[in-house]
Amino acid sequence: RKIIHVEDNYLQLTDNNGGTIVTSIYELTETELKKIYSQGEFYSEENLIPEAKSSKDSAEVIIRTPLTTGNNWENDGERREIVAVNQTLDLPAGTFYGVLQLKIHYKESGALAYEYYAPNLGLIKREYESDGFKVSSDLLSFSLRD
Repeated sequence: RKIIHVEDNYLQLTDNNGGTIVTSIYELTETELKKIYSQGEFYSEENLIPEAKSSKDSAEVIIRTPLTTGNNWENDGERREIVAVNQTLDLPAGTFYGVLQLKIHYKESGALAYEYYAPNLGLIKREYESDGFKVSSDLLSFSLRD
């Protein structure tokens, strides 16, 4: 995961899963973190924020306040719920405190996912469970740059 552009309260990043690169644009408001754009097979560092800001058609709410256990909301095809706050999580990248855990239920498939967010850093762990298999992605390392 690499942040490639930041403008005001918008952030563009790329996720490289080893098979492809996906770029996503997020908007942070007083009450929500929303993914407002996503594009697969994206192999440049072109700034797409201006275009995405003007066309916010299908925003997906990633996190919504209040950041309390039990808070939940729905996006198209999924239900998200805060299931834990202030967790401590040990990962290869280090020990993280104040971690927020989300549970995501995908309505059509019945699959479950769990996402873990660290303060001032973002997504640090993701787990996906469906039909007896589980895929987990943990933060291995990170660096902060000016």
